[in-house]
Amino acid sequence: MNRPDVPDVPDVSDAPDASDASDASDASDASDASDVADVADVADKLLSVEVILAMPSVQYRQILDVRPGTCAREAVRLALAAGLIPQGCEVDIDPMQAPLGVFSEKVDDDYPCQTGDRIELYRPLLQDPMELRRQRARQSIS
Repeated sequence: MNRPDVPDVPDVSDAPDASDASDASDASDASDASDVADVADVADKLLSVEVILAMPSVQYRQILDVRPGTCAREAVRLALAAGLIPQGCEVDIDPMQAPLGVFSEKVDDDYPCQTGDRIELYRPLLQDPMELRRQRARQSIS
């Protein structure tokens, strides 16, 4: 109904009102909360592992959070990228080729990391332990 004393006002039923804006804001907040939850879910799923390289005079150690399914060699690569060996320090092995172990047990490169694993990079033995024992036994007999 048009009243003569009231000017024509455009129909606002199609225009967004304040509640629409708050709904959009709520949707954005829900999306942000979902993103935070996704990040928290990923963080909950990460595995904490430690990569160790022991040299004669110093031990290098890097703690990492890796995704489930990460193999031991990949953890070594990630540790190197994260600074396992400080810049300017030299090591006598190639960490990407060195034999690997977890808690003193030799493992293959594709060993799947588990929470709490201590991935160790092994250096070559300077002498065969069996030969050293034989030499000591010969000396004790003499």
